[in-house]
Amino acid sequence: MANRTLGRYRESNGVIVHTRSVPKTDRKPAEHFVAAVLGNQTLLEFVAARFLLQEGRGASVIYSHRIYGTQLGKQMNAWMAENGAAAGDQVMSLDARPILSSIKE
Repeated sequence: MANRTLGRYRESNGVIVHTRSVPKTDRKPAEHFVAAVLGNQTLLEFVAARFLLQEGRGASVIYSHRIYGTQLGKQMNAWMAENGAAAGDQVMSLDARPILSSIKE
């Protein structure tokens, strides 16, 4: 799913800002992260997406920040400089177990 999403971001002319993979260990399955900027002339969207397995089920956590209007590149660059890294770190540190445990099969 992570590779498919990364491919779709690229196909839509998105700018891939950062990717990160956390290798599988004996205690945890692998995790993947993609940060990208998507959009067009009237809106830009920063997306931070994390893909993981918890309790044998696949899950994704997605954070999105949109900017509408003019001079989008300048606005998005300023927002990313101030908030982009923290948004990615928060997505990667979120504990998905309580969320997944509350979803009935």
